[in-house]
Amino acid sequence: MEQDNNQSELVDLSQVLNETGPTPTKGREDKGGRKIPSVYRLIMKLSGGVIKTEKQATLAAVFLIILLNIITFSLLFGGKDKTQSINQAQMAAPMAAQKK
Repeated sequence: MEQDNNQSELVDLSQVLNETGPTPTKGREDKGGRKIPSVYRLIMKLSGGVIKTEKQATLAAVFLIILLNIITFSLLFGGKDKTQSINQAQMAAPMAAQKK
């Protein structure tokens, strides 16, 4: 009985959504009306106006990723030469003391 009452009370909301008009988009849009992703908007904002388009922001993001990878790999693998030279120096010191 209650189900019959609920079914008769159903309202078609498709017309209500059409009457309200387009929903406002949050954030910036490019010239084509597409929404610019938030990461690119952040890059544009932090660049101080130097980066103005989504394509420039994409290239800046790729460059930043490459730069960060180079720094990471140099820190991870660049320290091996120093540790090997320290180990060689530590091993050479006892041998020099034994020769005397």
